[in-house]
Amino acid sequence: MSEVELYYCSARDLAARVRSGEISARELLEVHLDRIEAVNPGLHAIVTLVPEQARALSLIHISEPTRPRLISYAVVCVKKK
Repeated sequence: MSEVELYYCSARDLAARVRSGEISARELLEVHLDRIEAVNPGLHAIVTLVPEQARALSLIHISEPTRPRLISYAVVCVKKK
């Protein structure tokens, strides 16, 4: 699956892909961070981005893959205030 296709997947679908091993939590995180880096300068949609914290959380998933709640840490979520 291409990076572009991943942008349009639901969170549920992305979590299933991570659980199945099709993509790692870290790879999915990096895809989304790359996309944010590419489009956010023109959008100014994300004010605070903490990629190192997200990367650290993705490492928890790698070390403890049986903890399904950690999968969500690899999915970049944006909340509009």
